[in-house]
Amino acid sequence: MDQLTWMKTPVISFALLCLGLLGCSKPEVILKEPVEEPTTEGTKSPESEPIEAQASITREPNSPVNEAVEAPASEPSKTPAGETLKTPATVEPEAPKSPPVETSSLPVPLTKPVSGKSYTIPDLKLDMLWCKPGTFRMGSPDGEKGREPDETLHEVTLTQGFWLGKYEVTQEQWEKVMGTNPSPFKGATLPVEQVSWKDAMTFCEKLTAQEKAAGRLPKGWVTKTGKRMGGKAYSLPTEAQWEYACRAGTTTAYSFGDTIPDKRANFNGNVGNVTPVGNYPATPWGFHDLHGNVWEWCLDWHAGYPVGPAQDPVGPSTGKERVIRGGGWRDSGRSMRSADRSRITPGRGLNSLGFRLSLQTEKTE
Repeated sequence: MDQLTWMKTPVISFALLCLGLLGCSKPEVILKEPVEEPTTEGTKSPESEPIEAQASITREPNSPVNEAVEAPASEPSKTPAGETLKTPATVEPEAPKSPPVETSSLPVPLTKPVSGKSYTIPDLKLDMLWCKPGTFRMGSPDGEKGREPDETLHEVTLTQGFWLGKYEVTQEQWEKVMGTNPSPFKGATLPVEQVSWKDAMTFCEKLTAQEKAAGRLPKGWVTKTGKRMGGKAYSLPTEAQWEYACRAGTTTAYSFGDTIPDKRANFNGNVGNVTPVGNYPATPWGFHDLHGNVWEWCLDWHAGYPVGPAQDPVGPSTGKERVIRGGGWRDSGRSMRSADRSRITPGRGLNSLGFRLSLQTEKTE
């Protein structure tokens, strides 16, 4: 072996020794230490943190859990541990300085008469319903049950519209105008009774003066009879106006049919006294208690009907008794009929006799 070969032999031997050693220790050499899974900065492995800690991590804006939450432009505010970060609130427009005025879909009631519209006398809370001009058959046919001889059937035309009280005048309304209460049956919402025709007309005169002073009655609004009533605005209805409103376009004995059950009216002593106004159903035109409760004064003197058609009738200019209509709480059903007529001297009152207001539109000649 030359010198060169001898020098190489140890080197080769050492190399072979190293390779042999490596081959024998291979299983230990290839074991690798556990390597953490790559995660986004700031997020810890679920295996190393409890659930509560993870909840706090969700507050970090760069966390994958919060990728759906848009961070505000400014630095996010810090929240106490355990709370979930809330989405930044949208900036609302500046609220108005004063709250908006509440409005109602209901029409505001008028407080003075306007042709063709209903209104309310404000101080008395007394509703007046508009009745348009029209033609109707006044009286009763021969075959109507309970018919009287003075109910001659004839055609009547009312050329002027008018207003009529929705209810009978109450004791409370009477007291506000007159300062007294003559009614035996006391109650604010009961109809005033035991009043004469003259008493009722005095009430109309005083109310007219009050409403004119308040500016709610335009100049020229006078009663249907004009000069005869001294140009008063509020008055009693004529007999034709009363029946026209009571019938409300019907031709039956009553505005609701040809019979009168107890549930439709206060009559025949079925209650034993007067009842509050509006306690029973209204007629088709909205009026209450035109059938029963108390009789109602009319403007006319009592007289026979004309044989032929009539236009705006007001009755004779003189007489002994005034017409009353509608029947009272102690009277039979026949007196409740739309066509029934009765009469009484104008200075007398009954505990079953009251009235309702009317407002006319014609001017004094």
